[in-house]
Amino acid sequence: RLLRAGELSPIEVPGLEQEALRDLSRVDRALVLLSLHRLSGDQVAWLEEFFADLPAGQEEELAAKVALNDVAPQVLLNLERHGIDPGLPPPLLDPWRQRRQQIQALAARRVAEAASLFRDFEAEGIEVIVLKGMLFAEVMWRDPAYKKMNDVDVLVRAEDVQDVRELYRARGYLPLVLFEGGDEEHLDLAKGHHLPSFVSPDLEFVVGTHWGLASPRKGLRLDHERMWVDSFELPFHGTRVRSLSHEDNLHHLAVHFHHYKTGIKELSDVYNYAAHAGEALDWDLLERRILAAGTASRAHYLFELAAALHPLGAPQSFFLALERAADEFARAEVRLRLSRLDLLTRSRSLYESTIEK
Repeated sequence: RLLRAGELSPIEVPGLEQEALRDLSRVDRALVLLSLHRLSGDQVAWLEEFFADLPAGQEEELAAKVALNDVAPQVLLNLERHGIDPGLPPPLLDPWRQRRQQIQALAARRVAEAASLFRDFEAEGIEVIVLKGMLFAEVMWRDPAYKKMNDVDVLVRAEDVQDVRELYRARGYLPLVLFEGGDEEHLDLAKGHHLPSFVSPDLEFVVGTHWGLASPRKGLRLDHERMWVDSFELPFHGTRVRSLSHEDNLHHLAVHFHHYKTGIKELSDVYNYAAHAGEALDWDLLERRILAAGTASRAHYLFELAAALHPLGAPQSFFLALERAADEFARAEVRLRLSRLDLLTRSRSLYESTIEK
């Protein structure tokens, strides 16, 4: 609104579509750039200029938003990879480094354990699709510590679930439900979509095992057989795993997007994966799958918020189709959030997931 009224001059960010950034402050634009898994030379130059002329008040604002959005690892990766000196005082920069070190220590052990587990899967002839965070760490960031992950999520075929459970037991893994004083739930493939989370003997590796991407009780129409057909193989630390198709990976993010976790940590996975897939991503196909699955409201909410921070490369027809198919609550929530983009980088809340845990 200020831009349209002529009261605020747009800040040019080479390499980014201004339409997606029209209402973002300099600090928020820098935060978005620092969350990208791939930066252009012009974008690096803009960041260097930004840090060279950063007032103390904006230094503190940036540090606070990095902490709230939990993106210190991504920010530091970009600063180091591109040789950018932020010139921040130690009281602001040190917490980022400490947060990253905490994540790095655990991530290295998790990757080693995951690779060992996946080799066992391969030896038993069990195909496994790696989902979300660990996949993105491999194919986009090339760094297992690009963000904090609570567990490793995998998708297996329903007919392999019992063998997977036996393999976990052979490795000494235990279902977390036992630590809560409960019993391991009865396995009903038709009524559920995942096993209880299993934890390794050292309690440092948690694996979430799914044969479906959402509970059947939600009434979504997800074609898992087709997802397996469209999945593709990729290497993982000396073994082979599979990935969902580009369209299904983005759709999966929409299916599981938390309503209040609207931070850079979550939304950057969307615009980064869209950039990673590039022209291989078929937006028309993704639109058809979303509409067929009945997930338009979730998808409308996620993709509109992500695109408000950084362009996705999707045609306008994609956004319009999702908006038309979304329910009124989702449309109203999107309108509300997009009316105050200055709040988007300050609105991330973990209370819902904290209650769940």
